[in-house]
Amino acid sequence: MEAVDLIKEKRIRLGKVLRAIRKALGKTLEEIAGQADLDAGNLSRIERGLQGVADDTMELIAKALGVSVSQIHAISEKFLSDEQLKRKAEELIAGQGPMRACRGDLVLRRERQTDIDALPNGARRFVKKFAQAATNGTLSPRKIELFEQMLDEFVKDDDDEKTDR
Repeated sequence: MEAVDLIKEKRIRLGKVLRAIRKALGKTLEEIAGQADLDAGNLSRIERGLQGVADDTMELIAKALGVSVSQIHAISEKFLSDEQLKRKAEELIAGQGPMRACRGDLVLRRERQTDIDALPNGARRFVKKFAQAATNGTLSPRKIELFEQMLDEFVKDDDDEKTDR
């Protein structure tokens, strides 16, 4: 594949991700374009992969969608079917609560990181299995929410024990 074709393919995938996230939010082109201070026609061309997007414009679009640029790029780098892309966008929107992502040995939550290796063995095994399932997209938003509540309580109890010492 030539470099031009690769760039075009990347633009198309990025546009599909933006559209999927916007639709998962139930927002119109005009709403997101207005929030990002863009013309709706420009956003439409970006979503269809007909127009590239500058980094600063991408930041504005991501902010209007309520996600980070890195989250958008992480999804666009995967070769997903339209149905998988729709599901990923819905999961991303549903997951805008405390849990941002589960990767490797870290659970990234509310802009802070909880090191899984600092947890007791039983909790560590459970969290690693959960993180793997969350990363694979096999958990419902409700299960993720329940896990977040449990993890918050565990971390809170652990923090309380440390301050009591």
